[in-house]
Amino acid sequence: ARSIEIVEYLLNHGAEVNCPNGEIGSALYLASSEGALGIVQQLLDRKADPNLLGGRQVTALAAAVDRVSLDVVQLLVENGAELNPSHIGDWGGALYRAIESEALDCVNTLLEYCVDVNQKGGALHTPLQMAAYQGDVEPVERFCNHSADINAVGGKYHTALQAAVAGDNIETARWLPNAGADPNENGGEYGSALHAAIHAEDPIPLIDLLLEHKADINAVGE
Repeated sequence: ARSIEIVEYLLNHGAEVNCPNGEIGSALYLASSEGALGIVQQLLDRKADPNLLGGRQVTALAAAVDRVSLDVVQLLVENGAELNPSHIGDWGGALYRAIESEALDCVNTLLEYCVDVNQKGGALHTPLQMAAYQGDVEPVERFCNHSADINAVGGKYHTALQAAVAGDNIETARWLPNAGADPNENGGEYGSALHAAIHAEDPIPLIDLLLEHKADINAVGE
């Protein structure tokens, strides 16, 4: 409550609600990153722009997701925060941040709001690749059911399948080819899913799995 009083005092004395502040970002970005629901509401009531880029060139929505603050996520979206902004930096968009933070309630909420499951950004390029690397099959399957491109390429591990293998996630690696993932797509840190399997803690089951799905044992990675 004291913080809300201070913010109100500053605004009443001329503080610019949408003033950018370097790496810290706007007041709304900072409040969202702290999960400060009351201050977020206060700033929105004062016409704070929910789509100003904040620190690391990401939005208040992505910052709220990273904080796993579902109430703030919902409030921002209901007040015009873009689910699919044109700019998504290296930190990743809201859905990517949600899955990396294992914030499944935020994932579900964003999907209900029709977030683009194929938005690009982040070290692993797509939310699906991040989910595959994390290892839980359920969000991987959920993203695919929401039209995620199972063979989208880019990022550190190039494909969702290679990401699953790199994360030593055999159940996810088993599910993806059955759903249409190409085991012979080359690229990424290891060159291919099969090359990634060689570096796994327990490589033989992963290698066997990929060979069962017609991975080319003689392929040369990029």
